[in-house]
Amino acid sequence: MQIVVKSDIGNTREINQDYIAYYKRDEQNAIVVLCDGMGGHLAGEVASKTTATFVVDQYKEAEIPDELVEPWFNKVIHEVDNVICDDARKHPEHDGMGTTIVVAYIQNKRLFLTNVGDSRAYMFQNGTLTQLTVDHTLVNALLSNGTISKEEASHHPQRNILLQAIGGGVDIVVPYDAYDLENQTILLCSDGLYNSLTDEKIISVLNKQISLEEKGQELIDQSNLYGGLDNISIALIQLGDDNG
Repeated sequence: MQIVVKSDIGNTREINQDYIAYYKRDEQNAIVVLCDGMGGHLAGEVASKTTATFVVDQYKEAEIPDELVEPWFNKVIHEVDNVICDDARKHPEHDGMGTTIVVAYIQNKRLFLTNVGDSRAYMFQNGTLTQLTVDHTLVNALLSNGTISKEEASHHPQRNILLQAIGGGVDIVVPYDAYDLENQTILLCSDGLYNSLTDEKIISVLNKQISLEEKGQELIDQSNLYGGLDNISIALIQLGDDNG
């Protein structure tokens, strides 16, 4: 199993509030957590790092059978939400902080996913890029119920409004999905990637006959070239053939 993680401040931000943590137990078992923090000063940076490291630390402490991954996701997401909310209450400078999260839990050629907010997971196989997660945003809700079109969603003035986030002060509904893995590439990313690059540009990078490390760096470089208006973070996970 190969895991490549990269994070970049982008072209306009003063600090990087994204954070990625991962732990590879062995060649068949690992967890990767990507968070995109929000909040004034360093608060978003604190929220994302605290959240990502908390989830990875919980993973290190116990091996969870497949049938218990879903309740484990639910438990750990609500626990870290409480941690972030408590921190914000105790430290006025952290008031209003929060973070998105997307978690890839890989166990014996099975991928288990959860997310809160608008950080995403994609699957890439045979030249096709498929979004696996659902954005918890106002714009996505409007798109889903037919209020706006996909074209309107792409430049909607409220496209950054989240309906749920870690530390957001709302009751989180924790999603869960599971997939069989063979030789697919899994991509986790913050919105700095997909707001800068079209699916076609992402596919063109992932299709290249270069190493996973080089693909990761090119995704960052291309994001800065075509936008870079936010922090950009990616994680690439590969079980089989390096070229997806």
